[in-house]
Amino acid sequence: MKDNRELIRLRELILPHGDAHRYRQHQRLFYEGDEPQAAYCLLSGRVRLASTSAQGREFIFGEIRPNRIIGLTCSLASTPYPYTATAMEDGDILTIPASILNTLMETRADIAALLLRTLSLEHNIATRRLKSIVFHSVEERLENYLRKQFEHRRKHARTDTLELRFSREELSAMLGTTRESVSRALTALTRRGLIRVQGKMLQCADLDLFLPPQP
Repeated sequence: MKDNRELIRLRELILPHGDAHRYRQHQRLFYEGDEPQAAYCLLSGRVRLASTSAQGREFIFGEIRPNRIIGLTCSLASTPYPYTATAMEDGDILTIPASILNTLMETRADIAALLLRTLSLEHNIATRRLKSIVFHSVEERLENYLRKQFEHRRKHARTDTLELRFSREELSAMLGTTRESVSRALTALTRRGLIRVQGKMLQCADLDLFLPPQP
């Protein structure tokens, strides 16, 4: 999608068809394996999508930010949610029942077109994530992740300091690896002069030294 404009437009169009609710930090929207009752458009806050294996290992699909829709594919296809959605901070979420969502797909060409573009966006994100895990080392994946975080901080907060909001276990789950591998990758990036580490605080030493950003 063209930056965030079409997501915002879609939110405006579906807003009258859903119910807005306030969610508290750590509250679950739904659990992995639940039958889809609705899709959720995030109005504010952050939501984490994660799956846990039978052995207890967690994989974090990502953190959803405002204007993204959660559970869209499952609601349209009537398939169980493949992950658990957890609010990472207080926020507002628009709930759109699956029955209404399917009706809108059939009766509103403007909404259907934007929903299809949203599905395409989500597919592309998932494909890039899979390719990154398959073709890039842990160090490269961590470097790419941190580069994007530092660029965001520099643009919006005018600082080169980043505070990790989650543990190394959670970071490893997000990168699809182990805690030990993340620790080794952080050490390697420090030795290369890219970052300085103090607890959960990371200082960008020189953004120009980072590899070109991956898509």
